Amino acid sequence: MSGTSRTQLLFRRRGGASALMAAIMITVLCGFVSLGVDLGRVQVAKAELQTAADAAARAAANALASGVSTAQQAAQGAAGENTCDGVAVVLTPATDLSFGSWNASTKTFTAAASGQEATATALKVSLRRTSTNGIPLKFGAVLGKSTCDISATSIVTVTATGGGAVGFIGLNGLDFWTNTDFASYKSSVTTYPTTCSGSKCIVKTNGTLSAWWNAALRGDLTLGPNGSTWGTVYVTGSRIRLASPVVAPALPAWAPGSNPNGISQNYWVSHITTLPGGTYWFTSLNIDNNLSFSGPATIYVNGSVRIDSDLTAYNRIPANLRIYVLGSNRTFGDSWASGVDIVAVILAPGANADFSFYPRFYGSAVFNSISARSYADFYYDETLGSTTSTTTTISVVK
Repeated sequence: MSGTSRTQLLFRRRGGASALMAAIMITVLCGFVSLGVDLGRVQVAKAELQTAADAAARAAANALASGVSTAQQAAQGAAGENTCDGVAVVLTPATDLSFGSWNASTKTFTAAASGQEATATALKVSLRRTSTNGIPLKFGAVLGKSTCDISATSIVTVTATGGGAVGFIGLNGLDFWTNTDFASYKSSVTTYPTTCSGSKCIVKTNGTLSAWWNAALRGDLTLGPNGSTWGTVYVTGSRIRLASPVVAPALPAWAPGSNPNGISQNYWVSHITTLPGGTYWFTSLNIDNNLSFSGPATIYVNGSVRIDSDLTAYNRIPANLRIYVLGSNRTFGDSWASGVDIVAVILAPGANADFSFYPRFYGSAVFNSISARSYADFYYDETLGSTTSTTTTISVVK
């Protein structure tokens, strides 16, 4: 082979190697371009989707007090007001919105049981752009990847503050035998009111307020769409008819901790007792003798409450003793005791309250139902608020 032929062959080989190297370099450069352009696009889309998830979760939380359907619609609307990669965000409530509770210590969200969504204290929104709906990659396709999947999750908690669900509320009915009085007072003025103290009591029900003989309400009666009265019920204030049912307040999750003084979660008060202020967790609470507190206290009861003696908040201010009765099919009341005094704010939408003779209730309470036999007095503390609107604090926790 001549020298010229060898030189030509050598140049051909070098030219082929250069072409191959150029192809490799172009592929690598495309990869870098993809990282620079496509990655930027994906990150912007992720941020937009996260903004939509946060907005939807907050909107649902704000609307939850008006019902689950309203919360779902609010989430859809808030999500749709946002775009992700130039396309309006679509939220499907059945798959993208969950109602439940948040455990701050374990950082976990637990979905509510079917039918219990209205009692949620946390909401979770999960949005995604996946598969054919993923974010398109202009240069990534060169490397065999034409789209990128993204997702966003937002969890918010709802904490009721201020007045909350105020008044005396028997969600599914109130039933009284003889001589029942509802009135109001201000605990900042007096801690021992009379039935003529004030005329701003609030009573609400979706069922029937029935009185076999003489029930007087000095204040307003609010009835759900199917609510009614039966018997001798005297109302000095307004009779209000709602377009939608009275909604049960959201309850916190059962997340028991240690009780002050190390007392048992299965607590039985057998002698006159004063407990320190703080937070208590009980699986059952039986009060056979007077129970009071030396400071503000919060009680969570994951069970029923039997109360055959007085239960009194610190300084006889109802707001100083808040009691949550968790779960459904609970009972709250006495076993034919007489003259029981209760000074507290009680939220027990899954409990039926039943009192015997001469019970006196100072503060505010929400039960599934309320009944009393004779001479029951209910004093609503006006300092708890004048409406049933709940001031809520909404926090994004994840």
